[in-house]
Amino acid sequence: MTFHLETEKTIYVHLLERFKSLEKKQVSQNSDEAVQSISDEKSLESLKSILVFILKRSAQQMWPILQSLETIGLIQNNIVAHPWDFPEKVLFHIIRDSKTQHNIFIVGAHHGGELRTLAQLGNIQSISLFEPVPENIYQLKSNASLVPFNTCVIQAAVGASCEEVIFYDSTNAGNGSVLSPTEYTKMEWGTEIKSTFVVPQITLNEYCTKTGLVPSILWIDVQGAEMNVLRGASTPIMNCQFIFIEISLWQETYDGGCIIDSINAYLASYGFKCTQMGTDIKTGTGNALYERRLG
Repeated sequence: MTFHLETEKTIYVHLLERFKSLEKKQVSQNSDEAVQSISDEKSLESLKSILVFILKRSAQQMWPILQSLETIGLIQNNIVAHPWDFPEKVLFHIIRDSKTQHNIFIVGAHHGGELRTLAQLGNIQSISLFEPVPENIYQLKSNASLVPFNTCVIQAAVGASCEEVIFYDSTNAGNGSVLSPTEYTKMEWGTEIKSTFVVPQITLNEYCTKTGLVPSILWIDVQGAEMNVLRGASTPIMNCQFIFIEISLWQETYDGGCIIDSINAYLASYGFKCTQMGTDIKTGTGNALYERRLG
């Protein structure tokens, strides 16, 4: 059945008001109302499912409506938490609906915060997790041990060459890099260098050669050093279908870092196009999803 957009809008507004009502009731309930709230909780989850379905089936048409309806409260409840999260959610959707099993490389894995969600999606054969910071490795390995697919934790930075490099650990958790933060980054996010230390750096080409693994999905979160990773990753780039990567639209956030123009040009030479992008409106930083589209 195909609904006219105005009809769908009316349905959406009605459902949204019901959703907000139930959500408010859940938040304000006391212990005496707990039993009664069970049916409301089921209704809330059902409404979420319907709202998500509407968003997915007509995302391009509905997005202006969502903005005009000021539905930020709803969007922050697990549909899209922030604009920069949207490409990640799209990638999760692709993995869940895939007809093949994926090998994923996550460069800059930190604690592996994505693993729990990935474990629920299915269609994953293995994940290789690259993380250079020693104090993050225990938690990363612990999280990796809980998922139902093969994982391998590699304690190393990833770049364009195999060598030892200086790592600049940050006062903002998860924002360390092999590049030093710019003055802009220090001012905008209050980022300061907590410590520096030497870490081994490998290339993804070397890892593919040694292990025989090639990714179908490449995930890069390395705080400005994205081009360094890509320049040492011709083998995985030529073999993968999707690349999820951190971006900056107009401002280098780390000394010697890159902006999206460089990433676009480099990946275009391998047949990739940016299909999804989400950024902070103020800073122009966020994430992008690239897909190989030849021809």
